[in-house]
Amino acid sequence: ALHPIGTGPFRHVEGKQGDYHRFEAVANHWRKTPAFKELVVRRIPDPATRLAGLRAGEIDIGNVFGDYLDQARKSGLRIHETANAACHWVVLQGQTTPDREDYCPTCPWAGDPKDPKSQENARKVRLALNLAVNKKTIVSALWKGMGAEAPFMYWYYPFHKGFSKDWKVPPYDPERAKKLLAEAGHAGGFEVRVNPLVMTYALDGPDMVEAVALDWEKIGIKVRRVPEAFSNFLPKNRARKTNKTHWVYGSPPFDEPVLAWQRCIYSKGPFNLLADGPYDEDVDTISRELDGEKRARITQALGQKLYSEYHGVMLGVRSLTWAVSKKVNSWQTLVYVPLENNYEYVS
Repeated sequence: ALHPIGTGPFRHVEGKQGDYHRFEAVANHWRKTPAFKELVVRRIPDPATRLAGLRAGEIDIGNVFGDYLDQARKSGLRIHETANAACHWVVLQGQTTPDREDYCPTCPWAGDPKDPKSQENARKVRLALNLAVNKKTIVSALWKGMGAEAPFMYWYYPFHKGFSKDWKVPPYDPERAKKLLAEAGHAGGFEVRVNPLVMTYALDGPDMVEAVALDWEKIGIKVRRVPEAFSNFLPKNRARKTNKTHWVYGSPPFDEPVLAWQRCIYSKGPFNLLADGPYDEDVDTISRELDGEKRARITQALGQKLYSEYHGVMLGVRSLTWAVSKKVNSWQTLVYVPLENNYEYVS
């Protein structure tokens, strides 16, 4: 909206879509009166330009990641961290229903739902794609240690009921990955398409995609990089018309996993971020159950299925980080929320 209205602690004054929005504080606000009179939110998509603005004192809060974290620290900027705010995995497109264009029963990682042997081989391929990725290197080199490997990436966090302590992180084991590919009939590898896109919760998506691609190439996978802007690619994901192009997704947690599953692993949902079709009945059953304990048990049962099938390539859970100027004394942000929030609590 060009002229948004609401009951928040700031009133919209003016703005230019894709450039900036200017707000003024609401005096004596019922929840929290901001400590400053004016807030300007600017769109600066280039991380180097964003950091330069922080260094020059032109902006006071800006998202930084990767090598920009070290540069920000060396410039005397403080780093504000929202811990464990996003989980990341590679979406392996092609695992959808027969009525969709992306449906690909011949894709090594998807398999034919009507053929048990094909499904068994596809699971081996997906496990191989997981084992081939050095997640520790991604955490240390790309995320600068501000994250961790995690055994379950599909909206199931340790604070959710039913999270199993038996779930383990797939280890980095390229030799076993090669053996699994051979067992599945793909000793010579195969070709995949990847899109190194930037998205809201994965500003360093291109770096993560490239790290995964290089590891896959080490086990014989032929990786074709096909860059496309998220704004163009997202409608294709909605329509399941991505040309079976894999990409790195990032997501915050939901209040409970099924609220995300309804949207993203459900053939009637708006997105396919894992696998459409096989779990529709499970999602419906969980959604109908009103008893909290029963709902948690059947949620855990579906979680176990997803854990065992390796539908995506799990990377880890990471913190979202912002550099803040010396003008910012404190900033109370919401837990597990990867977007800027609570500006009224900046002091």
